[in-house]
Amino acid sequence: MQEALPIMRGVLIFVALRGGTITYKELSIAIDKRYHYRQLGDLLDVLSQDCFDHGEPSLAAVVTRGDTSQPGEAGREGRTAGLLQALG
Repeated sequence: MQEALPIMRGVLIFVALRGGTITYKELSIAIDKRYHYRQLGDLLDVLSQDCFDHGEPSLAAVVTRGDTSQPGEAGREGRTAGLLQALG
């Protein structure tokens, strides 16, 4: 897990700064399939906690479901607004 977190953080910052989103499957590919896209939830929870510990909005808010293009759990819980506000 430790090796995937910095890679995931970098990918999600890149996506967020461009105002985009990324699907779970695309994120899995971006981290060299170290985790199957259906197993990213726990990793995103760890990343979100790290973001909150540093006073940052959750980067998990830019991760969407491929079938609905809707945010995953982080976005549904209202964390997306904080990320969008922080990005200006």
